[in-house]
Amino acid sequence: MKKILVVEDEQNLREGIVTAFGDRGWQVSAAPDGSEAVKKLEEEVFDVLVTDFKMPERSGMDVLRRCKQLNESTVVLMMTA
Repeated sequence: MKKILVVEDEQNLREGIVTAFGDRGWQVSAAPDGSEAVKKLEEEVFDVLVTDFKMPERSGMDVLRRCKQLNESTVVLMMTA
């Protein structure tokens, strides 16, 4: 089963993305901000990272950089509104 981490500070959007991937058989984890996302990335390996670009505390670019330091093979999708 593929593992995905969804990082989005807007709760409704985060929940919608989690539901969409979960309904398609993905094992989904979620984080409301970049700091929590980095903690999760340091604890486990994800196949895909979907992250918002602009968030409080740590930006999506910060999360992307840390993700690639930890696991270069993780596919990253960056979103912005």
